[in-house]
Amino acid sequence: MSDGIKTSVQWMHSCYDVREKDQLAILTVKEKEVTIESATNKVLQTTSRLRQYVNPTRTVYITKPEYRTNEYKKEYEEIRKCDCHEVQDWAVKDFLKKELRDEYEKRDISLYGRYVGLRELCDLPWIYGLDISIEALYRYKYEKNQTHAVCPITIGSLDIESDMMIEADKMSDRPTCCMTVICDTVVYTAALSKYMYGYTKDNKRVPLSVENIRTFFYQVLQEKEPIKKDWDQKQMRLEMRVFDRESDMYRWIFDAIDNERPDYMFIWNLGFDVPQICARMQKLGLDPEDYFCSSRISRNARYLKYYEDRRPVAHIVQKWNWLHCTSETQWLDAMALYGQVRKAKPKETSYKLDDIMTKVLKTGKLSFDGKSHQYMQEKKFARYWVYNIFDALLVQCGTWKTQDANTLYMLTEHSTLMDFSKQTVMLCNDYHHVLMDRGLVLASTGRHMAGPYDELLSKTGGAVLDAKNVINMGVEVLIEDPKKQTNVLFYVADDDFKSLYPSEMVAGMIAKENKLATIVAIEGHNSNDVENFSSALATPNENAVYLAKTFFGLPGYTEIEKLVDERLKKDEVPF
Repeated sequence: MSDGIKTSVQWMHSCYDVREKDQLAILTVKEKEVTIESATNKVLQTTSRLRQYVNPTRTVYITKPEYRTNEYKKEYEEIRKCDCHEVQDWAVKDFLKKELRDEYEKRDISLYGRYVGLRELCDLPWIYGLDISIEALYRYKYEKNQTHAVCPITIGSLDIESDMMIEADKMSDRPTCCMTVICDTVVYTAALSKYMYGYTKDNKRVPLSVENIRTFFYQVLQEKEPIKKDWDQKQMRLEMRVFDRESDMYRWIFDAIDNERPDYMFIWNLGFDVPQICARMQKLGLDPEDYFCSSRISRNARYLKYYEDRRPVAHIVQKWNWLHCTSETQWLDAMALYGQVRKAKPKETSYKLDDIMTKVLKTGKLSFDGKSHQYMQEKKFARYWVYNIFDALLVQCGTWKTQDANTLYMLTEHSTLMDFSKQTVMLCNDYHHVLMDRGLVLASTGRHMAGPYDELLSKTGGAVLDAKNVINMGVEVLIEDPKKQTNVLFYVADDDFKSLYPSEMVAGMIAKENKLATIVAIEGHNSNDVENFSSALATPNENAVYLAKTFFGLPGYTEIEKLVDERLKKDEVPF
């Protein structure tokens, strides 16, 4: 670079594809090259690109033979006491089998003829540094070399509407009648031509044009003041198309994403839209990789995999569904992110887009006036298409307002974006780097982490004094009643619960003003259920089904679905 100008590179997100059978792994990183004025550190230009690392390596730390005196795992080890091996990440298991073969044989651990996972191999107490993912390690490398402040994150949003007029056994059988994607300040929206009709007041069917929809959109925009404010300030613009074929509509929408390359693409409830789009593409004989993945990546280096979070959770916003994709754009669930960023606050009574955006933006979804999706698609498609556009705008403007994209990036810090829902993983990643700076390396987790005295832990501890025993046992300080013992105690450390645990205070809405009673026990349930019942009762609307199933023996979601299916098969519920 010329004098006075320097460059710096920023990590934005990553995707990791491991193909052990092919002895291949590809780490794809979306990075931004930032051109900076040296004297002022002013950002002059940013350029987005994808960089692929083929067979990235990591350091495997193994205690030197002379220091292998411990039979149980240490929390960490001094790096000077370890042999450091640079190993391709996909080959770590094979390396450990070869390097520590004698140690495994001593413990009668069979390495061949069966699957042996990394956790089992790490049962040995002398292996360190493998709990940190290769993606997290590479993000840290980028951050150490970055010399500029974090540059602005560009975002987008997407929303689809499926045909509800046809009879279909599966959602994948329902075509997408219209869809909208927003890439920063440009709104791309499309619909299929077969839905482009409306009805006059005398119920006469008439064709609709793009200009009809555009005119109606701008009329509604005038009524949505918070959205209109962003629209005007950011000089947003609207691109509209009508297609005869669904595949052409997908091509146009995803070409827009590929050309605009926003850093993050937000969807309200990612768990519906992304699987539905992929299912429709496959139904049409299309390969989703050709649409979601970057056109600048060769076909044999592309990777697309949807991960459904199937963990049992107390609330849907705790789900963290994920799309692994070699693209300049990372797909994110705006609903889940909104909930998880605000863990310390009480759960909302509803996480519907309309309810949350009414709270955030003071404006909600376009109303159907009590009509169904089926009715709006068939009778009032102009309003229905505009409804779809405003759903995407609500997500876009809402995310700008909440700054959740920036919050996600900053809070993950040394971790991948996918790890945001796993506080223990992020803590582990942070701790790893703290130790490394001190010449130490963190232990690798095995299947069995018990120590030599763990079985005694349940027997340790001291007597805990019942709080009631110290009531009115303090010093005598009242002038009016000199002999009265108060609750003021000397030589006692009082924990300030509010300052130590603010998130618990807020989440549990703990205050004298709203205390109704103390639940000591629930017949037929253990102490854990008491805690779960109390937590769920704080937001009964959201947890009604959980409470009904767990504590009152009523059907849960799965059972309700089966009961409805059985009734539908018997034609007991007319439609």
